[in-house]
Amino acid sequence: MAREVRYEPNTNAQQCQWLSIAGNITGLGGEPVIDLAVEVSGDDFLVVVFAGSQTAFGDSGFEVPVGSSPRRDEYTVQLIGSLGTPISEAVEVITGDRCDTNVAVIEFAQVNEY
Repeated sequence: MAREVRYEPNTNAQQCQWLSIAGNITGLGGEPVIDLAVEVSGDDFLVVVFAGSQTAFGDSGFEVPVGSSPRRDEYTVQLIGSLGTPISEAVEVITGDRCDTNVAVIEFAQVNEY
């Protein structure tokens, strides 16, 4: 299950010259889950990263840069299991169009065994 997307300003050296989708994944007991892939797709865009690759968003954090300036755009984020099959719903994420909303953060929480 994905929680509602929240928006934050970017805090790395690029500050407002940045646009990304980030988040984390927690298991049934609230523990970080790091053995899953995260697929972010959009128009002519497809990137897969692993949970735990960007710990600024928690032990199971991830982040995918999608641009060099804030802009409203649509992406789909989905968790991929070890067999390469989707194990979460595909979640639509709309990126922020201001410097204080240029990181879209989505948190996934496990609700059943996969």
